[in-house]
Formats: sequence, structure tokens, C-alpha cells
Amino acid sequence: MYRNIGEAMLGLSVWKRNRPIVIAPPAKSIAYKPTFDTDIFREAAFYRFIELTEATYALYKSNVLIGAITTARAAYETLAVLWFVNIKLEHLKKQKI
Repeated sequence: MYRNIGEAMLGLSVWKRNRPIVIAPPAKSIAYKPTFDTDIFREAAFYRFIELTEATYALYKSNVLIGAITTARAAYETLAVLWFVNIKLEHLKKQKI
């Protein structure tokens, strides 16, 4: 948990730097396609979350509060989607073992 917005933005920049640049399937098999597609979706949603959070911070610093609130809500909704996808991926991972 971060103590203030500045620390949170520093943490976000670390997440941004550590994102994978290339997403490759684990093998060339049709069996991995659903997992691979879901992984691509998750990374795209994560990218969206990072961009929305940075936009929210920029709008907040510029004192454009309605825009900041709107993008914060979009970031929150994207985070909910990421949480849901991660739960489904964890369930899939447990089923495969």
C-alpha cells in the first residue's frame, strides 16, 4: 500500500517498465490458444489501466477534476476486469495441473 499519490505513481512506473515487451505462446498448439488469447487480453487491459492512471494523475495535477474523476472511474473498471481475468486464469492453471 502506498502512502501518497507520488509513491503510487512511482510504483506505477515500475510496473510499466517491467511489462513484457513480447507475448509468445508457450507452444505451437491449438490447446494453448485460449490461454494465450486471454493472456494477450490481460496485458492489453493492464496497458489500458496504466495509461488511464497516468492520464488521471495528469488531469488531477492540471486541476481538471471532472476529467480526472472520469478517467479514474475507467481505470477502476479496467482493474475490475483485470481481477476477473486473473481469477479465471488462476482457475484454469489449477485445472491444468
